[in-house]
Amino acid sequence: MHTIVEHLFIGDELEQGKLSLDRKKLLSLKDITKPVVIFASEGDNITPPQQALDWIIKEYRSTDEIKRLGKVIVYLLHPHIGHLGIFVGTKIAQKEHKEIIQNIDVVDTLPPGLYEMVIVDKGKKEDIGDYDVRFEERSMKDLTALNEGKEEMKQEEGDFSRVKALSETHDWFYNTFASPWVRMFSTETSAHILRQLHPHRENKYIFSDKVSPCMMIFRMLAPVVKKQRSPVSPDNPFLIFEKSASDSIVTVLDNYQKFRDQLEEILFFSIYGNPLVKVLYSKDSHHKKPGKKRENRASRKKRRPGTA
Repeated sequence: MHTIVEHLFIGDELEQGKLSLDRKKLLSLKDITKPVVIFASEGDNITPPQQALDWIIKEYRSTDEIKRLGKVIVYLLHPHIGHLGIFVGTKIAQKEHKEIIQNIDVVDTLPPGLYEMVIVDKGKKEDIGDYDVRFEERSMKDLTALNEGKEEMKQEEGDFSRVKALSETHDWFYNTFASPWVRMFSTETSAHILRQLHPHRENKYIFSDKVSPCMMIFRMLAPVVKKQRSPVSPDNPFLIFEKSASDSIVTVLDNYQKFRDQLEEILFFSIYGNPLVKVLYSKDSHHKKPGKKRENRASRKKRRPGTA
C-alpha cells in the first residue's frame, strides 16, 4: 500500500514514465501495443473523466502522434454513474460492459487514432439491451474540453507537486522517528487485535451470533423465512414506508457527499494554494526526498551482502 501511494498516487511516476518494478527498466504507457479502452463517468467523484483521460494529453502531443505510433485509444463516458457503479452496477454490466466485450474484435480492427465509443439505445422496450455502438474519431481538443482549461490544469499540477513534497517530508519523519517505536512495541498479538478491530470486520461480526447472543433467534428463523418468502402487495404500508425511508436516506447521503466534496476542495486549495506553502514547497526549492538515499543504501546491501 505504501508503494502504491508513494509511486502512483502521490508520485504519479507511471504517467511521467519514471516507474520501475525491477530497478532496471522504466515503464512507459507508450510501450502498450494493444488497444486501450477507458471507461469513465461524470458522476465519479474519485476518478472523474478529467483525471481518467488527462494522461493521454500528457503522454501524446497530438492525435497525429497517436496515429504515427500506431496506437488505438478508445474511451467511453457515462453521464452519472458513481465510482463503484462502474465496476459492480447491474445496469452497467448489462449495457456498457456487455457492449465493450462484444465489440472487442471491432476495437482490434480500428485504424490508429483516438476514438469515443458511443452506445445508443435503439428505444425498443421489448428488446432490453438492444443497442447501437459506433466509434467516433476524437481529437485532443475533445479531451481538453472536459477540463476547465490549461491554466487551471497547470495550477492544479503545481498544487499537487506541493502535496507530493509535503507527503514525502511527512513520510520521512514517520519512517525516521515513529516507525522504529511502532515496530518495537508491535507483536503478532497486537497486530491480530488491530486486524479484528478494523471497521470492515466489525460491521460484519458485530451482528453475528458468535458475538451477540441476541442474534441466535435470527439464526433459527432465517431458514424458515427463506422457505416461506412471498412478495407483499404494492399497497402494503410497510413496503411504502421502506421505499420512503430508502429515498430519504439516498437524498441525505447525496447531499452529504456534495457538501463533503465541496468542503474538501475548499480545504485543499486553502492549504496547498496558500502563499506560505507555495514559498516553502516551490519548484525552485528542489526538495529531495530525505529517505531516498537511506533506502538506496539498504537496497544495495541486499543486493551485495557483506559490503559496507
